[in-house]
Amino acid sequence: MKTVTLYTTPECRFCSSLKEYLGKLSVNFTEFNVIEELDKLDEMKFFSGGSLSVPVTVLNKGLPDQKVLIGFQPDALMRELR
Repeated sequence: MKTVTLYTTPECRFCSSLKEYLGKLSVNFTEFNVIEELDKLDEMKFFSGGSLSVPVTVLNKGLPDQKVLIGFQPDALMRELR
C-alpha cells in the first residue's frame, strides 16, 4: 500500500471531502495543516510546484514513484491507490 500525505487547511471543504473519501476506503494518511504548521506550507509548495491550492496529496512521498495530486481528485486517487 502506498503512503498518503495530505496538506490541508481547516476550512477547506475539498480537504474535508478528501479525508472522508479516504476514510471510506480505509486508507491511512498523514495530515499536515498548513495554516498551523508553516514549515509544512513550504513543503507543500515544493511538492505542488508553488501552488497554494489545497488539498495537496503526495503518494509515496520521497520515493521514486512519488505522485502529487492537487485538489480533490477521487478518480485519479483511486487509480493511484491500486
